Amino acid sequence: MPQFLILAAAGAAVVAGYKLLRREMDRVGATLAEARAVREPVEAGRLVRGDDGVYRPDHRRD
Repeated sequence: MPQFLILAAAGAAVVAGYKLLRREMDRVGATLAEARAVREPVEAGRLVRGDDGVYRPDHRRD
């Protein structure tokens, strides 16, 4: 009988730990989603391929 009580207590601890972990994962996911929604796109400008094959920002003014 004591083994059953220990096993039941361990099972309850696992379930409670999973619920806490899931709640924290949802909270962090919501925070990240909010941060991604607020972020504005960066204007990189036009890229031009150089003689060496590397793309660099075009500094010419049109």
